Amino acid sequence: GIGFSSRYFIILVLYALTGVGSGFTNIPLMALVTYWFRSEQRGKAAGLVIAGNGIGIILAGFLIPALNRTFGADGWRTGWIVLGAICLCVAACAAAFLRNHPSEMGLEPVGRTVAPSPEQFIHREHKGDGKILFQLGILYLVFGVTFMVYGTFIVTTMVKEYGLAEARAGLYWSWVGLFSFFSGIGFGTLSDRIGRRHGLALVFAVQTAAYLLAGLKAGTVGLVLSLVLYGCAVFAIPAIMAAAVGEYLGLSRASTSFATVTIFFGIGQVIGPAGAGLIARSTGAFTTPYLICGLLTAVAALLALLLPDSRDRRFHG
Repeated sequence: GIGFSSRYFIILVLYALTGVGSGFTNIPLMALVTYWFRSEQRGKAAGLVIAGNGIGIILAGFLIPALNRTFGADGWRTGWIVLGAICLCVAACAAAFLRNHPSEMGLEPVGRTVAPSPEQFIHREHKGDGKILFQLGILYLVFGVTFMVYGTFIVTTMVKEYGLAEARAGLYWSWVGLFSFFSGIGFGTLSDRIGRRHGLALVFAVQTAAYLLAGLKAGTVGLVLSLVLYGCAVFAIPAIMAAAVGEYLGLSRASTSFATVTIFFGIGQVIGPAGAGLIARSTGAFTTPYLICGLLTAVAALLALLLPDSRDRRFHG
């Protein structure tokens, strides 16, 4: 629709629907991981799903400029039409091949067989579940705030505050995409072994180092190290979070729980860049926003350690 539209209001409405559709797709897709993979494989599986984001970004980075060069002023329209066609193909494949539970195809979830607790599949709240859901939501909110601040402003920072040429800044930023491809898989698999709380804490610790290096202006070497650390951890939190909600709150509530924490994440994505922009305008630099992000992720790492061990929870399976 966007590719054929000529009125701003119509494009605005359709673009809003694009955002809604992204949310409606992401939440049930990540919830499927809890049904198709047992606990020992969920982190890795969620990481593989998240890696698809990186692949899509890379492909779009090549496809859209090529279409713009080929079709000139109408390149953006062609780009939206092509992306829409791709989405229709993906939707058709999902309808044809995806199922809510492996039992619908006579299969078992991937991973070591564990005798399931009946409570895994019963929609029943237990004492402390609300607190755990709130903790996970706060962690996801912090992630939404901090990763958006860094991702939105770091290229501008490299050019205006570090004096790098735009081409060099773009090259450095491309490294983030390279390392981000492995972030969800690597940390997701690690969390399968060390537990979700330790996995979350470790990722937030890595992000803390990345933000502090950017905020302290530790020279070009420090900047490059900050970018590498950010890329290594950028998609790790969503992967671990998708696995964590099913283990902490039960398979029957995986979708609703992930939807709830995603609301926190969305709020963080909105307030993070807005707040950072206001602070940078008043101080003349992004040093303070990056340092605040480092403080927030450090607190989040400690908060993650206060979570119970997901491997010992009654819903583990």
